[in-house]
Amino acid sequence: MFSHNEFENSSSGQNQAQGSASHEMQIEWVNSSIIATTVTGMSEGEIIDQLESNGMGMGDYSIDITVDVTSGGGFQCTHSDDGEEVNYEIVVWVLDYTIVAVTE
Repeated sequence: MFSHNEFENSSSGQNQAQGSASHEMQIEWVNSSIIATTVTGMSEGEIIDQLESNGMGMGDYSIDITVDVTSGGGFQCTHSDDGEEVNYEIVVWVLDYTIVAVTE
């Protein structure tokens, strides 16, 4: 689970037999749907509000990683989950933008 202010997201899954699995999740507190597009029906100030979210990206972040493993040991069971390894990466993007007025 990843959380920041009132924004949060979680992801779960299982490793595949004979391989590894990866999980990706993201949280956005900006309106990314208006990036690199022509926006109509909004003032420049409203666009800025959608992109800056009044400083929502500032502050504390929290991440919680939990791994549940099942060890072998049953009758004719040869699998083991010894040595589980969790790697994680947190990427924070900074949005640098320019608003260009388009006239028709």
